[in-house]
Amino acid sequence: MPHSLPGPWVVYRMGAVMRQGGQNAVCTQSEWEAMELAAPGVHTLIRERIGNEGEAERLARDLQTPPPSPPTARRSAFQRPPAPAEAVPQTPPAG
Repeated sequence: MPHSLPGPWVVYRMGAVMRQGGQNAVCTQSEWEAMELAAPGVHTLIRERIGNEGEAERLARDLQTPPPSPPTARRSAFQRPPAPAEAVPQTPPAG
């Protein structure tokens, strides 16, 4: 009897409940359905019914968003840089 291949495949984004939430992952359609029954709404389905695992893995990598950059003490594009001391006009002393 021939061995049947698992599938179809799904790509989903792991929820924040997981150790590193926000990462894309791949599993079979039946595994996805079991996860949704056990914990509805924890993970986000990106795409379902993908024909093979390789295609699902590529899609998961291509759709992965980079982690947010840490905040820096960067000046906003709308802020003016401080004026140099010699460029500030001096008022002569009164008297």
